[in-house]
Amino acid sequence: DRHLFILSTSHMLNRKLQMAALKFVIGGRIYEYGRISQTYLPRMNPRFKSNPKQLGNFIIPYMNTHPWMQPNIIRSRTVEWWTRTRKYSFSIVFGTRNRRTTTDPRIYRREFQRILNQTGNGSLGGLPYVLVSDPGRITPEEMFTLYQDSTFCPCLPGDTVTQKRFFDVILSGCIPVVLLFHHPAYDSWHPFERSKIDNTVPFAHPLQYGPDLVVNYSAFVVEAESPQVLSEAMEKILKNPEELRRRQIAMRSVA
Repeated sequence: DRHLFILSTSHMLNRKLQMAALKFVIGGRIYEYGRISQTYLPRMNPRFKSNPKQLGNFIIPYMNTHPWMQPNIIRSRTVEWWTRTRKYSFSIVFGTRNRRTTTDPRIYRREFQRILNQTGNGSLGGLPYVLVSDPGRITPEEMFTLYQDSTFCPCLPGDTVTQKRFFDVILSGCIPVVLLFHHPAYDSWHPFERSKIDNTVPFAHPLQYGPDLVVNYSAFVVEAESPQVLSEAMEKILKNPEELRRRQIAMRSVA
């Protein structure tokens, strides 16, 4: 009847703590897909895992203690708030350290910035956009205000698979835009180890959480194949008000 929650994006720290745990007990309502019944069936017996390579993990969203992000505030926002017209087509606040390396995941951020500098005219779909490549120049309050005033926010790869920005923009009513990386067996939103999408965002895997708790991220998250077509993916939705509203309403239920 004990669970260990590790709230960390450090792969080394996670592995160290997992190796120290002699045995994990994964209990509660675990679902398996029945091939005969073609439905998800609950399996109540707990599973004991003593092999560190096969330990179970709980995926936890980043916690944001800002008053704007409190549950009662999120729930009080009407559909009109989520679907309102924004000031900016998109905003992105990110760091671009290690500029010389060609293997750091941040190369995709730098590439997107380079494309905007060369081909961008300061607007997208009839609205201006904001790019801040020095996070030290903006306060958290200014950043959250920027998210709430923006339709999209590109959540491009960083140091780790999970990103606080991804959850912050959802709670701010701003649609996250991610890069899609293809793998022979599955797709990923991060180039590092090509981590499976179901294993990097909470409540995404039906076998872990059950059909009633699964979050359908594809209902609102925008995917782009490369930084070169990222602006095009956002502009396509901006030109389709019905599709934009559908994604905003879907994101509201998840938030």
